[in-house]
Amino acid sequence: MLRKKITLIAISAVLVSIICSTYAILPVLAVEKTEGIWNSVNFVDATNNVDTTKEAITNKLIDTTVYDEKLYIATSVSTKNKSDTSDRKNKIYVQAYDGQNWSNIGEEITVSKTIKEMSQLSFCNRPEGLYLFYSTQGLLEICKLDTINNQWVTVTTISDIYGSFGIATERNTTYITAISSDQSIAKIYNFDGNNLTEDGIYFEHNGIIDEPKAAILNGTLYISLRELGSPQISLYSYVNGQAKKIECSLNAYSYTMSIVNEDTGSKLYIAATTTDDKQMIIHSYDGTKWTLHETGLEYETHYPEMVAKSGEIYILALFVDNKLQTYTYSKSTGQFVKQGEDVDDSAIRAQAIAFKDYIYTAYQDENTLEIRVKRKEYLPDYYRGDINQDGSVNIRDVILGAKALVGLETLTPEQEKIGHVTTKLNYFNLQDIIRICKYLVGNIETL
Repeated sequence: MLRKKITLIAISAVLVSIICSTYAILPVLAVEKTEGIWNSVNFVDATNNVDTTKEAITNKLIDTTVYDEKLYIATSVSTKNKSDTSDRKNKIYVQAYDGQNWSNIGEEITVSKTIKEMSQLSFCNRPEGLYLFYSTQGLLEICKLDTINNQWVTVTTISDIYGSFGIATERNTTYITAISSDQSIAKIYNFDGNNLTEDGIYFEHNGIIDEPKAAILNGTLYISLRELGSPQISLYSYVNGQAKKIECSLNAYSYTMSIVNEDTGSKLYIAATTTDDKQMIIHSYDGTKWTLHETGLEYETHYPEMVAKSGEIYILALFVDNKLQTYTYSKSTGQFVKQGEDVDDSAIRAQAIAFKDYIYTAYQDENTLEIRVKRKEYLPDYYRGDINQDGSVNIRDVILGAKALVGLETLTPEQEKIGHVTTKLNYFNLQDIIRICKYLVGNIETL
């Protein structure tokens, strides 16, 4: 079976190369960089459909992802009846953006457990489709998008959960880290797209734990949590059902964890605000050692959001005066550089994501409670599809990528990232080569 798959890939790669070789090389023109301006993308907030004369909005949540060449945004609204506070509702809406137009994805989702307001909302991209994870206190539900009928279908649930959770996916495996209802046990679950199994317990404590997160670095699952009442963030590697604590000194009030692909390899980055909320710091981990990066941002910030694009780190910083700003972090100088104008001056929560040649942010306005979406153009130092990094996208990139797929060449992590121009899978694959070919022959205008 494996030999047949390899043969199929080889034949497909050769065919793709032959097709492309009949066309002229199409160079990509250089573009001058300009300071980014945040522009609205005409997002219509579905969570605003609340009759505020009868219901009070208690919470809103946002999550974003890129799937099937579109930007997806999930928003939720939690309400309670003004005359009967025990009457609560939690609703979720999903919309997709192709760069020009928005479309509704499925009907609104009514969360089955409405005793508490929504705790967390997260997308999950898997090879077989797009999933949505959402939780209230005591329940986590997993839904899958039925693209044929354009509706969300419940796949499975977890009942013993406090609320927040972390997810990380690598190829066919999705790991979920969650805290038990009494906030004393941290568990790992394994999800294969249909079935959910408990993999093990990696932390037990007499006190209260929260903020579990997960990320996969070079094939190894890393999981983290924070003990409430303590500034200590604990990080573990998890291999073959065994958790091993990583020695580190991470003290923070709030934090985010991401994987960044650099020229020298991938690293795990943690962006955090110190316990007194006076400074933002960044830690990076390459699998063996930690590096502390002082940011110099000595301002009161909350919940820094981190997004990586082209090996460059963007930080979305929400200040206590509700100003929302973006910064890029230079790994060579260790300095933050503010990017253009403020996103807004009245934000209370925000998400950031890279999609095509833009950085997008979805945030909630402090005054109106409306969820808004803006974007800023990102002009990269390399061009998507330029696998050999010679400054243009051409047949040589297709041939190099095809050879790499059949094992005749080895790409660097950066080259794999450059060549990965599709979104259904989270690694460089044959579909990326086919898309580059379509671009070269003029079937599509952009990568």
